[in-house]
Amino acid sequence: MQLTLDPPDETTPPAGYRLDRLELLNWGTFDRRVWTLRAGGSNTLLTGDIGSGKSTVVDAVTTLLLPAQRISYNKAAGAENRERSLRSYVQGHWRSERNELTGTTRQVGLRTGSTYSVLLAVFRNTGYDSTVTLAQVLWLRDGDAGQPDRFYVTADADLSIAGDFADFGSDPTALKRRLRSRAGVAVHTTFPDYGREFRRRLGIESEQAMELFHQTVSMKSVSDLNGFVRSHMLEPFDAAGWVDRLVAHFDDLTRAHESVVRARTHLQQLRPLLADADTHARLGAEIDALGAQWDALPAFVAERQAALLACRIDELGRDVAAADLELTRLTGELTHKRAREQDLVVQRAGHGGDRLARIDELVTAENALRTDRRKRADRFAALLTGTGLAPVADAHTFLVRCAEIAGAAEHAAAGTAEAEGRRSELDVTLAGLRAETEELRAELGSLRGRTSNLPRQSLDLRARLVAELGVAATALPFAGELIQVAAPHRAWEGAAERLLRGFALSLLVPEEHYAAVSRWIDGHHLGGRLVYYRVPAVLPAAPELPPARSLAATLEIQDSPFGPWLEAQLARRAGHERVDSIEEFQRSTKAVTRAGQIKEPGGRHEKNDTTRIDDRRSYVLGWSNEQKVEALLRQAQQLQEQLNRREEERRRVQAAIDTARERENGLTQLRVYDSWAELDWAACVARIAELTEERERLLAASGELDRIDRELAELRAGIAATDGDRASAQERRGAAAGALAEAEQRAARLRARLDAAAAVPTEVRTALDTRAAQLAPATPTSLDDVDALEQQLSRAINDDRERRRRSQATTERRLVTSMGTFCRLHPAETIEMDASVGAAGEFRALHDRLLDDDLPRF
Repeated sequence: MQLTLDPPDETTPPAGYRLDRLELLNWGTFDRRVWTLRAGGSNTLLTGDIGSGKSTVVDAVTTLLLPAQRISYNKAAGAENRERSLRSYVQGHWRSERNELTGTTRQVGLRTGSTYSVLLAVFRNTGYDSTVTLAQVLWLRDGDAGQPDRFYVTADADLSIAGDFADFGSDPTALKRRLRSRAGVAVHTTFPDYGREFRRRLGIESEQAMELFHQTVSMKSVSDLNGFVRSHMLEPFDAAGWVDRLVAHFDDLTRAHESVVRARTHLQQLRPLLADADTHARLGAEIDALGAQWDALPAFVAERQAALLACRIDELGRDVAAADLELTRLTGELTHKRAREQDLVVQRAGHGGDRLARIDELVTAENALRTDRRKRADRFAALLTGTGLAPVADAHTFLVRCAEIAGAAEHAAAGTAEAEGRRSELDVTLAGLRAETEELRAELGSLRGRTSNLPRQSLDLRARLVAELGVAATALPFAGELIQVAAPHRAWEGAAERLLRGFALSLLVPEEHYAAVSRWIDGHHLGGRLVYYRVPAVLPAAPELPPARSLAATLEIQDSPFGPWLEAQLARRAGHERVDSIEEFQRSTKAVTRAGQIKEPGGRHEKNDTTRIDDRRSYVLGWSNEQKVEALLRQAQQLQEQLNRREEERRRVQAAIDTARERENGLTQLRVYDSWAELDWAACVARIAELTEERERLLAASGELDRIDRELAELRAGIAATDGDRASAQERRGAAAGALAEAEQRAARLRARLDAAAAVPTEVRTALDTRAAQLAPATPTSLDDVDALEQQLSRAINDDRERRRRSQATTERRLVTSMGTFCRLHPAETIEMDASVGAAGEFRALHDRLLDDDLPRF
């Protein structure tokens, strides 16, 4: 067989990139200077004696194009694998020396100590007038035992060792920095990046071409051309592999279908959960908006009051001015009438009116005394009626009533003291109930934000600890958070709580946190009792399963790193035999009854009935607190009912005290009246009648006196009327002036409030205007109307806010319960999530990821 190559067309340049020049520095036996092979883009025949370096040149080209771990160096010379390596080429190994004493051989290199090598190849594409340079720099430091370090260079330019890879001292890093600073030069630290880059630059699209190059670069002969083409030029086909891949693909399809079903289930469960989260957020926003309305209400009302006050002040100013004019007129009129009265008095005295004047004085005095006694008598009668005593008509009944008043006062004082004592008892009871209610409310608030049953005080202490140490709370669990009674054995839940309560309240501290936790606990006042266990890093092997009749067999342990340790502890602490009768209990050496009686080896027995065994309010085991929350809610309702009854009783007692004090006060005032003469106004009436009769007799004896008396009477009636009018005018003026001063003071306070208050936002003002229009369709025309509107707005806003808070609390409980259920059903997907309102964003992110993956559509 003869292979003939057609001569190339000299007018057409060769296609593709072809080797133009190969440069070697310190590569194998090519030592100390740059050695150059100039191919010029043509086919090149390399000949020479054995050992002259032909394979060394071929290995340089192979090193530039293939990763070192795939190259069998010196294969072109027929050498065995591993005869040569990158290290031997960099050090220039050229012969072996034998040690006669030990019989071992060692390689002798041309270069010892720290040395480096540079390989450089220039490829040209004449058709596109394009040049690509590939280079590798390899170096060994004195004392290095492994393969040399290296970096790789690609460039769209013609580089040379002498011009671009020299004069960098002894630090290859300086050379690397210098090359990176040049335009069009890329420096790589790994062969995969370098290989992708030079294949892209040289237009080598398939790695199969490099594999073919690897197989043929040092080939001596081809014994089977078909086999060579099949093995090295065609893509291999592995039927068994394809079958395996098909089976694996079927498994993948099965897992994909399971993923689709799981994703669809997740979405179905997350939709109502996220709907509750949206409702909770919406209610929170509405509560905040109502809070803003509540905060803005004083300023909103003050603006309306200020406008009405301005009008009121103007009106009152006009009233004061009018009253001043009326007082001036009445004062002048009264002065004129009093002067005329004085003239008539003088005329009357001249006509024998001295006795009449005396009679008038006496009548006036008797009238004043009658008026005073009548007021005192009316007050005395009103006090008698208010204290439940009969009225008096004469001196005898007055003395009888005084004796009754003394006895009633002593009885009333005793009744008041008794009622006050009962009120004090109720105050103490109410204070205890309110404190218990607040403690219960705080415990419920804490339970809604978590899933465990532990007391709030224990969780608060751990929160302080992890916050200061910067450790996650899940890294320091309480034992009770990881243990619960299995559902089929709930009848033994109370007994398990009795037996394991102390252990459940113990903190589990892993070895990695033990030093920090123990130091923190020792350096802080805990305000309570804390037991913690040091859990070793290397946990013992899981113990054997506990006996079926033991209490430990009824317990479940949550998956966690503490599982084996807890199993060992529970096997020891809860290994008691569960017995159904007291006879079995008496026969057993270590047992527990459903009623919570515990028997230990050695004769120790215990039964702690501080709380009812079925009272879930005191339970601490388990990672779900739904039943405990329900129990606490029932207790809260009972406490509220009891509190309402006690408050109603206290109101009744207080009303009785107020009534008794009022009667006691009335009786005290009655004891002030100790003389019937001070009350006998009827005697004054009789005396006035006698004086009036005498005056009439004197007037009948003189006609002129009669005329003067008539005129004087008329004048005095006019004086009294005018004086009354002036007094009324003064009263009206005083009332108007007082109202004006009060209005001005109120306006000043409103201005100060408006100056200090923040501006009411537009949306808040609009909401308040809408509420005001609904509550009072007519615009308020008085300050009382505005005050009434303020009370209505305050009640309406507060009622709306409370309704939304209750609705939000209900939604939050449902949301936390749904989150807890989801976490229990899908622990793998929710390992970093907890059942709390604050985790709603994590559940939403999971929902969005499922939607983005679009698995349910399949």
